[in-house]
Amino acid sequence: MIQGITMKRFVSTEGIFLPEERYFHAVFECCKAFDKYVSEKAKLDKHGSDLMSAALSMKGSLKLNKQVTETNRNEQEGIMHLCMGVMRAIRNPKGHELALEWPIDVKDALDILSLLSFLFRQIDKSIYWE
Repeated sequence: MIQGITMKRFVSTEGIFLPEERYFHAVFECCKAFDKYVSEKAKLDKHGSDLMSAALSMKGSLKLNKQVTETNRNEQEGIMHLCMGVMRAIRNPKGHELALEWPIDVKDALDILSLLSFLFRQIDKSIYWE
């Protein structure tokens, strides 16, 4: 746990938004929390897809596995690309567009939050490697 940010703790905070049908804000806040969590665990002063690339690349500071086999390397790079995609496709548009111009329904919000929950768990189990 890095400064108390985990998906479990975030879900309790995000619960403020879902009952009020503020799906845009629930997703955006979770993306920001994920970005901060990765930044702190990787000990990098970067954000967004640049952070995800630097932290999770084969030479990055966060390791999901031993990276010995092709399967290990594929997993590492796959999670890196998923994290980069979340930052580019979900967090960035929400950070630059008005909530009224970027509508999101409950189904999409829950799918995105589910993906972020999976990614939080992957980062939770990663180890820092200098």
